[in-house]
Amino acid sequence: MPEIQDLIKKYTSLLGKCFQGDSDIKTLKTFTPVMKVLCQCKEDVSSASCRYGLRPCPVCWGDPKDPVCLPCDHVFCQSCITQCLISAEMLCPYCLVSLPNDYTLAVSKQLSGIITKYSKFREFCNSFFIDLVSTMCFKDNEPPEKAVIQELLNLLFARKEVVRGCQTETGKPSMHTKPLSPFDDVVDKTPVIRSVVLKLLLKYSFSDVKAYMQDYLSQVEKWILDEDDKTELYTLFVNCLEDSMCEKSGVFTEETKTTFLREDGRFLANFSQWSSQGAPQEASVEYLQGVARIRMCLDRAAELLYTLHGTANGSKDEKLYLQRVMQFCSQNNWYKIYLVRKITNQYGMEFTQSFSSKREYHWIFPRETIQQVLKHQPGQMDQFLVWGKNYKMIRDALGKAMIEGHMKSVEAALEDYSGPKSSQPVQFLLAVFREFTSQYASGDTSLHPTQKQCLALKELIQTSTVLSSPELETFAESLMSNSIPSLTVSPMDSSHKRVVIEMTVHAGAVLLYGQNRVLEPLRNLAFSPNRMQNAFLPTMPEDMLAQAVTWEGMAGLRWYSKY
Repeated sequence: MPEIQDLIKKYTSLLGKCFQGDSDIKTLKTFTPVMKVLCQCKEDVSSASCRYGLRPCPVCWGDPKDPVCLPCDHVFCQSCITQCLISAEMLCPYCLVSLPNDYTLAVSKQLSGIITKYSKFREFCNSFFIDLVSTMCFKDNEPPEKAVIQELLNLLFARKEVVRGCQTETGKPSMHTKPLSPFDDVVDKTPVIRSVVLKLLLKYSFSDVKAYMQDYLSQVEKWILDEDDKTELYTLFVNCLEDSMCEKSGVFTEETKTTFLREDGRFLANFSQWSSQGAPQEASVEYLQGVARIRMCLDRAAELLYTLHGTANGSKDEKLYLQRVMQFCSQNNWYKIYLVRKITNQYGMEFTQSFSSKREYHWIFPRETIQQVLKHQPGQMDQFLVWGKNYKMIRDALGKAMIEGHMKSVEAALEDYSGPKSSQPVQFLLAVFREFTSQYASGDTSLHPTQKQCLALKELIQTSTVLSSPELETFAESLMSNSIPSLTVSPMDSSHKRVVIEMTVHAGAVLLYGQNRVLEPLRNLAFSPNRMQNAFLPTMPEDMLAQAVTWEGMAGLRWYSKY
């Protein structure tokens, strides 16, 4: 942006002067001037870019998309102003100035280009600010001053006035979340809970930063009232706390491993006593830290169960630790469910199922699960059942068709399908894998699909409208014949390999039919990797697409972004 080079030089010089008296940005004395310089720089660039300065849309508080400039010089998104204007009362929703009776909305291409450039400049400023905070505010072993931490937490919120015609029921200013930025002009359209400050704070002792974390938790909870949002909030805190504990524990030696086992065993016993004395407030950071540590303890138990399975070589401390975990899990089935899921995610469904047949490991499972296992002969668990009743209906119909030798039951199931049509092809492909392909895992060839069964299914694949493309038909026929390279099912496969094959088939089915544009680069990576040579996929918040576009040799490439 050559037109603002002089302004950038001016404010770079002013920024340098902020550090001349005291270069420690951990102090409010230095932090405040730096913030002021960045904000003033942004304001001057805004004024230099447009006569009346660039402001967010007063309705959605984002950069105006398809900007419309009213005669009063207030700029709105085309969609936002269209919703606010009433034919019988043509007023600017922000300043209430009347619009001409014959006024028509027109998108300004010139203003759109200016806003795009300004948005990129603001992104560069935000990146600089985050680098400054993470590398200088939180360096060494001492956190910033209390006032600086409070300022950083306040930067994650912005209070915005509600314009006329777009008011909430109260008509009062509304609180919004926003990125960690010195600027509050652009806010989130829907609440976003960010972990960047939490992770920076957790570099230090929990006791040193507990009060700040509690303050942030209380602020977010105050403004985000939906229960689903609260669950997301608590989960984010627990994840951050758990990551921090893992980083601080470091690599285990045998000596430190024994120490951790003893400490965690005592923690589980003490936590049980503490929680039994009275349920703590859910929004307590201390309680969420306890949940994070419980997860770490159960993760360690899953690792021990895998390591010691089938052996008697465990140390006294390891066996005592598992006894403590068993006592702890006996209080609440959710602890058992978390442990079972962890074992399954890490070591596969078959390994988890092997515990259900051994009485000494029954404590891992909820009582109802063991009762079901004893009542029914356990078989290969169908993980695709997470798709729900419509998948189960198609799968059961395919199983019935294999016995009958014709596909009438499958055709009826597809006709009676009541779920989203976009999910039906994926569920059909997964049912084919479950009822046909998985049969090739048997060492008894008489249990493999017969030629008659395959011909009947092939005819259904070719004639049914459920598979709308040749690629989907080819994929289904390859599943039927167990002929997908590297994904063929064999009696010699380990439980780990079978889980990987299931996951890959599931991913392949979703990517082949997925309609969401975000799947397009992933589909190319999976099926046409040659199309993705030299591709740039911005997957993290710090991946700056605006910077990457300017790199040498990037001309002519296709860019994937969230838009």
